[in-house]
Amino acid sequence: RAPEDSQSEEGRCFASSIPSQTGTADVSPLPVIGRLQVTYGPDPQPRTESRGVFLGPTGPGLAGASRQPRRPAAILVTRGASFPILPDTIERFSNVVAQGEKKHLLEILKVVQPTINNIEILSRQNTPSLWADVGSKQLLPVEALGGGIVRLLLYLVNFFAARDGLIAIDEIENGIHHSALPRLWEQIFDISALLNVQFVVTTHSLECVRAAAHTGENREALPDFALHQMHQQDHGRQVETYTDDKLLAALDLGFEVR
Repeated sequence: RAPEDSQSEEGRCFASSIPSQTGTADVSPLPVIGRLQVTYGPDPQPRTESRGVFLGPTGPGLAGASRQPRRPAAILVTRGASFPILPDTIERFSNVVAQGEKKHLLEILKVVQPTINNIEILSRQNTPSLWADVGSKQLLPVEALGGGIVRLLLYLVNFFAARDGLIAIDEIENGIHHSALPRLWEQIFDISALLNVQFVVTTHSLECVRAAAHTGENREALPDFALHQMHQQDHGRQVETYTDDKLLAALDLGFEVR
């Protein structure tokens, strides 16, 4: 979901070699392996920020590109970030609770998993973890509910953490059953609008593309939605962009848009 004037230089490969636009050094204790460029605008004119991408012990992260950023740091969610549930996910869930947004988060989860009544943070041997109340006598580890729920929870806590900013999700369909994709996209469109979050996702799944397009159409959100299909050519990478009616027509005609 992006403004019409937003651009991506590398499409799916968003960690690219882009020089800093701010003139300030990245603050990171780890080597920078690439850069993420984000364009905002107009406010009153387009503005570009560049942040270094580093690989830490708990996964990729973004170094601060400016001392007083106008938006929160962008969040990158990788396909391997679900299991086990990492400490930063638990911390972000705690922030959701502290902000009084837990009820809203649970309502979204219940759309996919109606048996979830509550999620609590419990500590065993000084290690916090997430446990779910699904109506049984005992709480269950959230991981026991399956990869789809863990993945959705991961998306949600990061959407709340990225309020008024950007979230990038690699292979969003990973761990989600194809039958749940329409419901997943319903929640993504709704929460991104609620929290003013721009999202960039990658996928290899045609079912995921169809679910996103038809959900966006139903929510009248397609004008803010674009699909960028990448082809590797002898002379480099070629990007084909589908927006609005062009995307729906391509899907109806059976075009390969993955």
